[in-house]
Amino acid sequence: MMGAHFASQALTLSGLGLVTGIGHALTAHTGTPHGVALATVLEEVMEFSTPAAREAYERAARALRVPPPADGD
Repeated sequence: MMGAHFASQALTLSGLGLVTGIGHALTAHTGTPHGVALATVLEEVMEFSTPAAREAYERAARALRVPPPADGD
């Protein structure tokens, strides 16, 4: 129990956030592999959090050398 508690605290403090929380629930309730569950919800979570995380997403895109979208959005 203490190990599970410390693991959840580490996840909370690391900033993994909503994708991981939803992914854990999907994994636990459906048996979906964890990575598949994360990939399944990532796009929707990014869209949801864009107003608060736009600058971080833009920095990540530049670091990954993702070209800007044609529509500028």
